Amino acid sequence: DLDIIPKMINVISNPKTSDLRKQCFLILGNIASETLDFKNIIIQYGTISLLIELLTLSCEKDKHIIVWVLTNICSCTGTDVVTNNNNHDQQIYPNYDSIRQVLPIFSSLIQTNNSPKSLTDLNNNNNIDQIIDSACLGLSYLSENPHPESVKTIIEDEILLSKIFQLLSSPHMNIQRSVLNIIHQISIYNPQIIIDHLNILPQLIYCLNQRTHMKKICLIFNEIFQESVDQIQSAF
Repeated sequence: DLDIIPKMINVISNPKTSDLRKQCFLILGNIASETLDFKNIIIQYGTISLLIELLTLSCEKDKHIIVWVLTNICSCTGTDVVTNNNNHDQQIYPNYDSIRQVLPIFSSLIQTNNSPKSLTDLNNNNNIDQIIDSACLGLSYLSENPHPESVKTIIEDEILLSKIFQLLSSPHMNIQRSVLNIIHQISIYNPQIIIDHLNILPQLIYCLNQRTHMKKICLIFNEIFQESVDQIQSAF
């Protein structure tokens, strides 16, 4: 019964119901991860604006849950696919105009929080790391959105772009995976952007030689050098 959605929104917007907020965040995030129709219903109730407002008022622990909900709203789901002209299944994302306001939020969270530089830092800054993890994943989903502005907006923000490249060195594998996906989308949109930042090449090669995220890195090289994935793999 999706009538529960406005009721949960009322709960999280009421500061006197703080004890119930976490449960409502979790329920909304799980609903948003199910289908595009569920996401659209959540969006229609103005949930994104409310969550962004709550981000500025929340502690680090609650921020992580809120960012996680926003990430799920921006994601695609395995149940929503269409067949493209090449007879391949293509996942459907929410309408970009309805979620574009989240991009600067993810960008700000990635830029203003220090990423862990070692496994020790990873253990000592769990909440901050989870926020960066979710924000990177959300930005990755936005970069995959077929709207032409999605990747372009990321590329035009030089500070954000630099931070994305820095996060390649993160010890957190999930962050690396999200960042590589963003870089892959950038390389599809305009491979020259990656060529102009070849200082990231050693890190890409290091990840490739470590056999971590190997396929995604090969796909990036494929876009840059216009070689087949098999040829690139054999070169290393």
